[in-house]
Amino acid sequence: MQTSESAVSFNSKKWAFAWYDFANSGFLIIFQAFLFPLFFAGVLDKAGFRGGAWWGWVVALSVLIAVILGPIIGRLVDRKNKSRIFVLLVALTFLFALASLSTFSNQALWLIVFFVILNTCFELSQTVYDSFLSDIAAGERQKNSISALAYGFGYFGGVMALGLYFILDKFGLDVRQILAISAVLFLIFSVFPMVIFSRIEKNKPVVSFLPKVKTFERLGINLKILAIYWIIADVVTAITFFAALFGERDLHLSKMTIGYLLILMQILAFPLTILGSKIANKFGTVRTIRVSLVFWLVGLVIAFFSREIWHLVISIVIFSFVFGTTQSLLRSNYANRIKSGAGEAFGYFALANKSASVLSPALVGLIIAWTGNVRPAFILLAFLVFVSIYLSKYLGEEKIKSHRSLICHS
Repeated sequence: MQTSESAVSFNSKKWAFAWYDFANSGFLIIFQAFLFPLFFAGVLDKAGFRGGAWWGWVVALSVLIAVILGPIIGRLVDRKNKSRIFVLLVALTFLFALASLSTFSNQALWLIVFFVILNTCFELSQTVYDSFLSDIAAGERQKNSISALAYGFGYFGGVMALGLYFILDKFGLDVRQILAISAVLFLIFSVFPMVIFSRIEKNKPVVSFLPKVKTFERLGINLKILAIYWIIADVVTAITFFAALFGERDLHLSKMTIGYLLILMQILAFPLTILGSKIANKFGTVRTIRVSLVFWLVGLVIAFFSREIWHLVISIVIFSFVFGTTQSLLRSNYANRIKSGAGEAFGYFALANKSASVLSPALVGLIIAWTGNVRPAFILLAFLVFVSIYLSKYLGEEKIKSHRSLICHS
């Protein structure tokens, strides 16, 4: 039986990459954006805590751990079996997702602990998954197209997850049962990617586990670019984690209505993400990223002033144009810069990208604790987007100071 990379067709690799986005997007929308945040906040509210604020803090803590471990895991997968580590992280995510659903209001501490572990493993699995893009695609156009296909196909996973929620809710299943079924489906849908990823492993040279002084220069990345990714990722993260809470607590929408709105965004986002990659291939990746950030700014301003559901619908339609486009193009732009060591390089990408997931949930959590609602957080997010629009021009720089030159003259 052949297990070499050449034995796997390009289409199999492409669709395996897209299929895991399908699997993890369904998990993400249920466990990070919609149902689990409401479940988590409800349990902690009953335990005497301010659930909305604690949600922001535990998200920040879990992602902080993932940020610290990201470069270490990345370097590890470059010298060990990447696919096995990926399988382990997916399995741990599933197991602790189930464990978290066994907790009640008198076990709030265990719910916090279990969520921190499951979300840390989930975020680290994303880091390893992203690094497979360099094994599958070659050249900027191919990376743009495959990255966009994966993000777009992921929206189908989100639609399916939300549709399943409505069906199961109609049949009388409670929140815990629906979350458990969602976790099981995440594991099942991850099997095909795990099999294909195990067959495209390349022979890796044994490298020192300790980072080198010239690590960033060797990998083809630098601090300025990582800082830009960090800033741009903040707003995407905050909206993902707090959209459901904003709809429920600020606009007083029902879970059903919030679910329908999220389905609307998922349905619109799939073709628009694919369209975004085509626009990027024609007019330039960096230019397309900058235009998408302008759309983000407009959507946030409308969301801040929203008082009726149709105001929020306008914001959702705008976000649909750019949610997947921004993230997929950032990923492909980064992959095009990597010289070697995709796992380690994407570990640093995760450090820049996911550390934003530490800052924005923590700040939004503080805003909720201080004001009692989510709306004022849009001011902070709009400011970050404005800064990102200015700094994103550096994404097009091919020759900027290396990490060594930045530290040698300090």
